[in-house]
Amino acid sequence: MHHRRRFALGQQLARHVTALLTAILLLLCTRDVRANECTAMMSDISFGNVSPVSGQDYVATGTLSVTCTFVVLAGNIILLPNINLCANLGPGSGSVDVNARMLTAGARKIPFNLYRAATYTPANIWGGYAAQMQIPVFFGELLAVGTNTQTFPVYARIAAADLAGIPTVANADTSYTTDFTGAGNILYSSASIIVLNCNVNAQTAPFTFTVRANVINDCVISTSPVSFGSKGVLSASTRAPGSLAVKCTAASSYRIALNNGLQAATPTTRKMRNLATGETVGYSLSTVLDGPEWGDGTGGSSTYDATATGFTQNVTVYGRVPGQLTPSPGDYTDKVTATIYF
Repeated sequence: MHHRRRFALGQQLARHVTALLTAILLLLCTRDVRANECTAMMSDISFGNVSPVSGQDYVATGTLSVTCTFVVLAGNIILLPNINLCANLGPGSGSVDVNARMLTAGARKIPFNLYRAATYTPANIWGGYAAQMQIPVFFGELLAVGTNTQTFPVYARIAAADLAGIPTVANADTSYTTDFTGAGNILYSSASIIVLNCNVNAQTAPFTFTVRANVINDCVISTSPVSFGSKGVLSASTRAPGSLAVKCTAASSYRIALNNGLQAATPTTRKMRNLATGETVGYSLSTVLDGPEWGDGTGGSSTYDATATGFTQNVTVYGRVPGQLTPSPGDYTDKVTATIYF
């Protein structure tokens, strides 16, 4: 009798344990235990100063902050609450295509894009639901009620190839912007333990931000030498061209000045020197064939003035060795510095 009684109590206890486990399992899987509300906030993204002639990429980052508040509903206990969300983003105010986002200043545009990873690949462009930033967010503490915040980086890039030679990128020190007001939102679903797709019973929270870049006036310049070749007797003028390659921010004005070289005190008295003997050969440089001396604009010299196109512009340097007394054979050289003002 005693033995049968203990056996009956054991069966009853087993049924209670089974019922308890079932209740806990149902509690863990319930969708009623959820975040009451999630909000999202995105920081502005600034590329800072951007040179359209630098030949480099420009990158920047922003931060998406997601805050969710969990509560106890209908007397339930929250066990390992979690939320799965997708951050969706439209093209912004400068474009209609997420694959071709644009920073704009009036009619002028600069291509850029936003990415989910710092690889900056087309597959990671941050777009809409088909190419969204999907973020599984787990708040894993037992009884994790209250407010929880997590942050996520957003990567931005202006590619050098998209800056090179764009004539519409003009007006230096101009702010280019794209506004994402009304173009961003998160879709989120919450439960305990299980992870729901972000668009299952989804709730929505919007966020806004601005991307900006300041285009600066900039120039790069490179040179090729003026070489008069070999000459036996300097009885008549010898001419030879050199060149400067100039690339400046489109629509900006620039001026190129040449110094006097290593041997002369003025542009009109430039000389090449034989380092072995100290002898010199006079020569001149000009912006046009046989024109006035190319200098800094003082003492009757000229400068080269032009307006940039955003593309590389080749400027010819016209060199001339006038007829003069022929010195000893050897190599005669000078070094002239070109300075560009913009």
